[in-house]
Amino acid sequence: MALITLKDYAERRELNAATLRQRILRGGIPEARKMGRDWFVPEDLELTDHRLKDGAFAGRYEKYGKRYYEARKNK
Repeated sequence: MALITLKDYAERRELNAATLRQRILRGGIPEARKMGRDWFVPEDLELTDHRLKDGAFAGRYEKYGKRYYEARKNK
């Protein structure tokens, strides 16, 4: 497992290095290591995207019930 700098990883994957750095600080990339002032990640690191793609809020129906959901949908 070779380590590369966060900047190099971001360039290869066409991602923003600042976004990846925030993700590391929030615990989203536990494999990341800081050496000196630079972050290093495994070269073969696979990132997963946990965002909802359909625009729905997870748990809205269970939290507010059918009447609330139907009322918001018909507006």
